[in-house]
Amino acid sequence: MLPYLAQGANSAVEDGAVLGLILGHLRSKDQLPKALKMYEDLRKARGDAIVKETFKQRDSFHMADGPEQEARDKIFLSQLGESNIQGPFPSKWTCPQVQPWLYGYDAFKVVENAVLKDPFMLDS
Repeated sequence: MLPYLAQGANSAVEDGAVLGLILGHLRSKDQLPKALKMYEDLRKARGDAIVKETFKQRDSFHMADGPEQEARDKIFLSQLGESNIQGPFPSKWTCPQVQPWLYGYDAFKVVENAVLKDPFMLDS
């Protein structure tokens, strides 16, 4: 994960929350392998998506001074105060398409939905 979205520490907190919530559903140590597989399945997709966004950010956000950087900054300035942003947005931190899933992650809801679909705690 590149540092361009500043999500490393946040991902670690999410990892801990998801793991803790999953482990809270265990009734025996025999369920641990299935619980860890559930954890991996839930976190891998999100981690991969964040990594992809960091690579996009690397190319469009951090650039040397010059015409491309000035054009990017012009987009930033034109969108200040706008609620209906159109077109590609150079900052994923404030992008209306990225913001909801990046900052709106609900570990409790994700785990509860996964456990409802696959109640590993009832299998043993």
